[in-house]
Amino acid sequence: MEVNAATDTSSTASASAIATQQLTSDFDTFLQLLTAQVNNQDPLEPLDSTQFVEQLATFSALEQQINTNSQLETITGLLQGALGDESAALIGESARASTLTVDGNFAGIPIETTGDQVGQLVVRDSVGNEVFRSSSQSTNWSWDGTNNEGQPVAADTYSFQVVTADGTAVPAQAVGTIERVVTTDNGKEVGFAPNVSSSNFNV
Repeated sequence: MEVNAATDTSSTASASAIATQQLTSDFDTFLQLLTAQVNNQDPLEPLDSTQFVEQLATFSALEQQINTNSQLETITGLLQGALGDESAALIGESARASTLTVDGNFAGIPIETTGDQVGQLVVRDSVGNEVFRSSSQSTNWSWDGTNNEGQPVAADTYSFQVVTADGTAVPAQAVGTIERVVTTDNGKEVGFAPNVSSSNFNV
């Protein structure tokens, strides 16, 4: 089983800690220099206080930004942890998928409709070409990732229909047990076998 791990925030947290330490060090140095300048300034040409105020404001703004980044990193970590827990909870659950992304053949996965139709299972590729049709009318179907010649189908996304004797095409879904969960740019993708997955599923 594989579960997509939540992104590790330790490196960013470490970077934030280092930045905070550097800021503290720089700020202490700045105060020491400011104190030395004030103590040694020429009474006839006093230092411009406006510059000191601007520098203090810059340091204060930087400190606030680092604190904000640190809090955002904490929130991100909590959210990622929650998503990871949710994904782990899906492992072992039964799911229905209207499409399967397949790369090679596999042990047969049951195909079901929402009713009690009698018909032939038809499997189509992503452009609508028929790649498999069961040889007889039935109420129980499965598909193992092969075509009508018994050869493994090409890597692609496949959909399912049950065609009744009168030619009616009824949508069908693959039913399987979730073995892994991967988080992609398009959301969650579950796997039913090493080379079978779906991003269009419901539990």
